[in-house]
Amino acid sequence: ADSYKFDFGDGPVKAGYTQVKSNTKFDTSRGYGFESGKVTSVDRLWDDELQTDFLTTDGSMTFSVVLPQGNYEVKFIFGDGENESETTVWAENRKLIYDRVTTAGAVFSTQSVSLRRMETKSIDGKVTMSIKDREKSYYTWDNKLTFVITGKAPAVAGLEITPKSDVTTLWLCGNSTVVDQMTAPWAGWGQMASGFFKSSVAVANYAESGLTASGFYSMKRLAKILAEVKKGDKIFEWDPYNAT
Repeated sequence: ADSYKFDFGDGPVKAGYTQVKSNTKFDTSRGYGFESGKVTSVDRLWDDELQTDFLTTDGSMTFSVVLPQGNYEVKFIFGDGENESETTVWAENRKLIYDRVTTAGAVFSTQSVSLRRMETKSIDGKVTMSIKDREKSYYTWDNKLTFVITGKAPAVAGLEITPKSDVTTLWLCGNSTVVDQMTAPWAGWGQMASGFFKSSVAVANYAESGLTASGFYSMKRLAKILAEVKKGDKIFEWDPYNAT
C-alpha cells in the first residue's frame, strides 16, 4: 500500500486502521514496523479505540514504513488518556518534524507535516545520482520512510500517511550547513525546515557535507532534482559565503 492508517497500541483497534503493537518488528514482507527501541504499550481503558491505548518508550523507538518515492502528508496523533505527554519526532536522517509536542492528561493533539520520500534513482528511472560512502547508512536514500520517536514522556496513539502529490516541494542544494546531519549535536538548517512549514511544503534535502557546485553537478544530484521538479516547486541553492 502507498497509504496507511496505523493504530498504535496493544489494545482495541479502530475500524479502518492497521494495528501496530509494541512487538511489531519491521519486516520487509509486512512493509512496516519497529527497527529499534524498547517499546511499551499503555491502555487507559477508554471507549475510543484509537485514543485508549498508545505506544511509548523510555529512550527512543524507530518506526519505518516502505513507501514509493514521492510526497506524503504525515499525521501523528499524540496523547495519553491520563497523564501529560511530551513527544519529539525526527524523520529520515534526523529531520526534525515535531519538537516537544506537549499534551495535558486526557488531551490529544493531531499534528500534520509533509515529507518527501527519496531515493538515488529518479521516479522515471532515467537518472541515478551518486552518494558518498557515508551516505549509504543514511535513512534518506533507502526505500522507507523512517521516524525516530523520543521525548520526556512520548505517547503516540496513531499515525496516518497519505500521498500528497500536489504539495509544493522545496528542493535544497548545499553542503554541511544545509545537510541532514546524522549525529547529534550536529545539525544543518535544512533538517529543521520541515517543522516550520508543517504540511504546506515538503522539503527535499539533497545537500551533503563537503559538496561543491561542481560535485553537485557531477554526482547528478541536480539532474535528479530536475527529473522530478514540478510547476510551483522551488529550488534553493545555498552557499554560506554567497547565499542564493
